[in-house]
Order: sequence, then structure tokens, then C-alpha cells
Amino acid sequence: MSIKFNQVSHSYIPLKYDKFSLKDINIEIEEKSEFVAIVGETGSGKSTLVSHMNALILPSLGNLNIMGTIVNSKYKNKLNFIRKQVGLVFQFPEYQLFEETVLKDVSFGLTNFNKDQVAVKKEAIHALSLVHIDSSLFNESPFRLSGGEQRRVAIAGVLVMNPYILVLDEPTRGLDPKGKEEVMNIFKSIHENENKSIVLITHDMDLVSEYASRVICLKDGSVVFDGSKEELFTLQNISDFNLDYPTSVKIVNELNQKLNLNLPKVFKKEDLINLMENIK
Repeated sequence: MSIKFNQVSHSYIPLKYDKFSLKDINIEIEEKSEFVAIVGETGSGKSTLVSHMNALILPSLGNLNIMGTIVNSKYKNKLNFIRKQVGLVFQFPEYQLFEETVLKDVSFGLTNFNKDQVAVKKEAIHALSLVHIDSSLFNESPFRLSGGEQRRVAIAGVLVMNPYILVLDEPTRGLDPKGKEEVMNIFKSIHENENKSIVLITHDMDLVSEYASRVICLKDGSVVFDGSKEELFTLQNISDFNLDYPTSVKIVNELNQKLNLNLPKVFKKEDLINLMENIK
């Protein structure tokens, strides 16, 4: 199964089809094993694109096949089951916390699908373990936690639904470098150990370079690139997409230019460290 866009266009203004936020999108995200970064300048259509992935908004033209369900502008059925299959983590998800304890907050969404409170509690505890929240915090108010802990609890509230695909809208926004790394390593672990596909919106090319395998770039509502990060970061005209190179690529490019070297491009921090050690 997958999320497949079939000539999808979207306008926020009804019947104003000359004001498309998305234009003729034809892409597919597989259910398993993908780590996809959605990039592009502000206003390029990234959030609009991922909001279609769990039918938070519907296409104006075209249709989506979301895990076997065809969705178009006239779709009228209940959407909860789609949102269980495709989990969406918004920017600053901690703003959506509201229950009196951490465990109750993470359990809340699942109670709409499962009335067995023992099973719900078990799943909530598992979700909290995935984001490294200690059991000593389960009965604490989420509002007494640190900012990073609150974000991880909010993410657990999406993970508890056990979605096939996890969609992340700028999940590290507002976090310090350590917090960014902690959150992204959680998603990396879920991707590798739970075999879930991850879709990541980000402006941070270092995150793309470190974690993603596939990159989809939007410009003015259209897909202008869909390929591997290696392909993207070896393009000479990346500025045409209003993108920049990640730090690792910039360092290698600078060394090659200034020292007349022919070092290979590297994309992960660990690979860059190893490369630097080898040329000392």
C-alpha cells in the first residue's frame, strides 16, 4: 500500500483554479522503508502537500489513493480511519497537549478506536517508550515537563495510533541542536526498527543530508525534483530551487577548491568526521 497522488491540484479559494497552491502533483510514497524529505522555499506548497496525505484537506482536482482508499473533492465518508493509517505531527505539537497526565494525553486518541482500557494503556506505554519518556513521568502533568519532553509526549500521541506512515511538519522547529538530534534520532529509530515510512518537511538541509534517502522539492506548487539526496546535492543549479547545500557538502567543496583535492561528497556527520580523520 502507499499514498499515491494522481494529478492532484489544490486551491484554497473555491472555483479559483488559477490560484493553485498545488499543481498537477503525481508522486507516490510507499508504506514501508522510505525516508522522504519535502523541501522548498516558504510558500512552495509543502504543508499543503502533506495535509493531503491524511486527508486533512481534499484535492480540488485529481485524486489520491491513500492506503487503498480513493479520495477526491467529493469524498464524504469518515476520515478517522485514514488518519489512523497516516499520522501527522504538526509544528509545535506540544501545543495540542491538554490532558491532566502524560499517560492520559497519549491514550486519548486511541480510545476512539479501542474501548479496551488495558490494551490502550499498554499501547500508550509502548509509544512513550519509543520517544524515551521515563515511566516516572507517566502520571505527571504534561505541562510540568520540559519543552523537549512535551514535544516527545505529543509525538507519542501520534505514534500510539500505530500509523503505517508518519508525516512530520518541521518537527525540530524551535529546538536547540541537542533537542533536534534527540528528536530526529527517535524518528530514525522508528524508521529502522518499526519499518515505517517517514515523510519530513524541513528547511534544514543538514537534516535532509543526515536522515533522508529521497528528496521531493516543490517550487510554486509544483514538483521540480524527486530523487535521491545524492542526486540533489551534486546538482550545480541547486540555487534554482532556492535551496542550499548541507554543511558536509559545503566543507568538502571548500576543501576541494582551496586545496586542489578530489574528495568525495559525504552526507552524514559521521562520514564527514571519518573523512577529516583520513586527510590529516
